[in-house]
Amino acid sequence: MRYAYLNRGGHMKQKRILIGLGVIVVLLVIFFSVLYLIGRSAGTSGRFAFGDKIAIVEIQGIIAQSSGIIEEIHEYLEDEDVKAIILRIDSPGGGVGPSQEIHR
Repeated sequence: MRYAYLNRGGHMKQKRILIGLGVIVVLLVIFFSVLYLIGRSAGTSGRFAFGDKIAIVEIQGIIAQSSGIIEEIHEYLEDEDVKAIILRIDSPGGGVGPSQEIHR
């Protein structure tokens, strides 16, 4: 009879441990879900960013059109959290018109 009592106590201890682990897993899932949603709402980059930001606009290849780049720059200009915009250019050149529009 004493053995049965000890065994029952062991099952209760295992049950409490499993419940505790389950609660921890649920809390971690909620925590990372909230972080993911905050990161998605922080901007188009999908990275976690809080407070002041520096935007990076990349231009690669021949500069033939400026509309997409200008739209991206305007999006960052409207965001009050963006304090600076870095224009990273890896281009052999391109059209004079689109390059001048991006410069303005």
